[in-house]
Amino acid sequence: MLRLRFSAGSNVSSRSLDMTPMIDVVFLLLIFFILTSVFSRPEVLDLMLPEAAESRPENRTDVIHLTIKTAEHVLVEDQEIPMSRLSDALVRQLEKKGNPVVLLSADQSLPFQTLVSVLDRLQGLGLADLSIAVAPRSPRP
Repeated sequence: MLRLRFSAGSNVSSRSLDMTPMIDVVFLLLIFFILTSVFSRPEVLDLMLPEAAESRPENRTDVIHLTIKTAEHVLVEDQEIPMSRLSDALVRQLEKKGNPVVLLSADQSLPFQTLVSVLDRLQGLGLADLSIAVAPRSPRP
């Protein structure tokens, strides 16, 4: 309950409320909302890469990362584009990086025709240096 104390000779302008409890509640609510809020999470593409027994890491710096998401969409350097505009995006990357190696990532369940169509476009642009991302083969018991 709110209790106001008045002195006998006080006027209306000298009356005041203690704001400390309200400020404490506001700060507690602020801390609660900051701690419980969900910050934006980076989008991670969940790919099931094919496994390979023999592989080596790609150490070059002039790499174009090409990820095939679906038969209609691909990612070129983390930028999603429709398959119909793949050649244009690759030409822009060629202008930036010269003669790069293409690091191709694709899900193992992707239709083979989609992979062949992407490889055909790469060959048409003269991108012959190609690496395919694979997962290390898990040891069999």
